[in-house]
Amino acid sequence: MDMSSYIAKSVPQRSIAEHTQDLVDAADVCFELYKDYFSELEIELIKLACKYHDYGKVIFLFKRK
Repeated sequence: MDMSSYIAKSVPQRSIAEHTQDLVDAADVCFELYKDYFSELEIELIKLACKYHDYGKVIFLFKRK
């Protein structure tokens, strides 16, 4: 699914793909600063959550609720 055609943020307007990349980049900065506090599994799971956290926005019924 091409997430670049769906909007995640309206102000400033960002596609889901752009917003997700911003979030993953921010997580990477956090992990560089605090890597001693996270296991490799935790880092992997947090990055996975970052990548999929907005997928519901492409489902019309989900957005209505």
